[in-house]
Amino acid sequence: MMQSPGRSISNVFRRAFQFNGRSQRSEYWWWALFVILVNLAVGLLETLIDMPYFLGMSLLSLIIYAIYFVPDLTVGWRRLQDTSRPGWIYGIYVATTTIMSIIPNTLIFTFMGRADGVFNANSILVFTGIYLILFALLIVLLALPSQKGDNRFGPHPYEDQSASVFD
Repeated sequence: MMQSPGRSISNVFRRAFQFNGRSQRSEYWWWALFVILVNLAVGLLETLIDMPYFLGMSLLSLIIYAIYFVPDLTVGWRRLQDTSRPGWIYGIYVATTTIMSIIPNTLIFTFMGRADGVFNANSILVFTGIYLILFALLIVLLALPSQKGDNRFGPHPYEDQSASVFD
């Protein structure tokens, strides 16, 4: 049974600190769309207003990121558990990509303008390649269907277990 967008987003915030249990595909993907739309709105606002930057992000972006960091981590964690895979895989992805986004931004601002700097175009390609590989693998795992019935992480998120595109 597919959840509505509003219910999915409210469930993610309501269960923000809950790593146990399962989240169905629709809950995860409605959340992902919400995050993308918020990021687009913030990006648009940042282009209209001159905002101070820290570690390559505006203060507004850092605040928004801080608000949805934990809910995003837990819904991805529960989504993988819904497919009977360990949630820590999502945790490793989030940690890796967070570190990879901070390090290049820090290097860019630290070594910008230095001809002999450690940072160069090859570093960008390596970081981008690693990120894209991890992202593609994670998308495949997140798109897998829910395991029907109970699994080692708990009962199916919803009683109606009829086949659906967004179960």
